[in-house]
Amino acid sequence: MRWGGLKHPLPRNVHLLSLERKNPKQSSTLIRFINVFEKGHDADLSKNAFINLENHFKFSVGQVRNMTLSAIHEHG
Repeated sequence: MRWGGLKHPLPRNVHLLSLERKNPKQSSTLIRFINVFEKGHDADLSKNAFINLENHFKFSVGQVRNMTLSAIHEHG
């Protein structure tokens, strides 16, 4: 069965890498995004992308932390 958690499409330069429930007791979910364009590759699509998580997902988003891609360390 397919589950679609998005209300709206993501920006063209953003890819959803994973949406994984980490701890059901705490409703902790790992959501990973990546900009698919490298810096300088495209004049517009290589720029930072901003996503309003409340508008894009069908579920509520509480605390958000900016982490490295491995989700081990917080981004400074």
